[in-house]
Amino acid sequence: GSRVTLHFWFFLGVLFIFMDSIARPLDAAVAVVILFALLMIHELAHRFAARRVGGQHEEFVLWILGGMNPVVTPPNPKAMFMGNAAGIMANAVTGAVAAAVLFALHYDPFSTLKTLNPITWLGFAFVWPNIVKAHVAGTGAQIGLSLIYQIFIYSLGLVVVNLLPYAWFDGANIWEAVLWPIVGMYRAVYTVCIVGMVLAVPMFTLSLLGRSLLGMILWVLLFSSSYVRFQQLRAMGPGGLDEALGYATSYDDAPRRKHRRSWRNRWFRSAARKARKEQKEQERIDAIL
Repeated sequence: GSRVTLHFWFFLGVLFIFMDSIARPLDAAVAVVILFALLMIHELAHRFAARRVGGQHEEFVLWILGGMNPVVTPPNPKAMFMGNAAGIMANAVTGAVAAAVLFALHYDPFSTLKTLNPITWLGFAFVWPNIVKAHVAGTGAQIGLSLIYQIFIYSLGLVVVNLLPYAWFDGANIWEAVLWPIVGMYRAVYTVCIVGMVLAVPMFTLSLLGRSLLGMILWVLLFSSSYVRFQQLRAMGPGGLDEALGYATSYDDAPRRKHRRSWRNRWFRSAARKARKEQKEQERIDAIL
C-alpha cells in the first residue's frame, strides 16, 4: 500500500558497488538485493511504528543509507522517537540475528572490523562491499557464510549511520526527541545542529588525511545541511517552530490499520493518547483565537 521510489543516490551507490566488483557482477547483484531488502525492512518498521503512534509513512524514497522521506508523527517526543527509531531497531535485530548465526558457525563477525579504520566503514564511502570482499578473501568463506556476513555488515552500517545527528538520517529526529523533554524543542534542534556541524569538522579532516574524496564531499554536504537548518531555525525563532509543530499535519487523516490482537504495547498507546490530547488542546486554542 506504500509507494516506493528509488532516489538518484541509490543508483549511484549501486554503480559504485558494481564498479568495485566489476569482475564479479553476480556478487555485486546479490549485495544490491540484500541491501534493498534491508532498506525495505528499515522503512516498513518506520511505517509500522508511525501508524501505531498516530502518524504515517506512506512513501518510501530509498537511497543506500535509508529513506530520504521523513516519518510523519504527532508533535510529541515519545511519538517522534518511536517513529524514527523503529527503522534502526529493525536493522539492529537483523544484524543481531546474523551475528548470532555467525557466532554459532564459530566465526567472529567483528574480526574484520577490528582491522579497519572506523572512518572507513562509518564514512559512507560506499566501501561496505570492500569489507565483505576482505572477509571472503581472508577466510575463504563459503557462499552462505558470505551472505550472512553481508546482512550483518549492512545492518550494522545502517544502524550506525542513522544514529548520526543529521537530517539526512533518522539521527536528527531521534536525538531531538531525546532532548525535547529536557530542554524544549527549539533548544533540542539547536543543539543537534551545532553537534552536527562540530562533528563534521574532524570527520572531514580524517577523510582528508585518508585521501577519501567521496568522504570529504559527503562531510561537507552534511555540515552544510546542519548549517542551513541552523540558520532556518534562528530565522524562525521559538514561536515559529512551535507554530510549525502545531499546524504541520492533521493526524486524524493518517491511515489506521486494524490489528487482530487485542493488546497493544503500552508505549505506543501512551504516545497515541498524548498526541490526541495535544491535538484537542490545539483545536480549542484555535477556536478561541
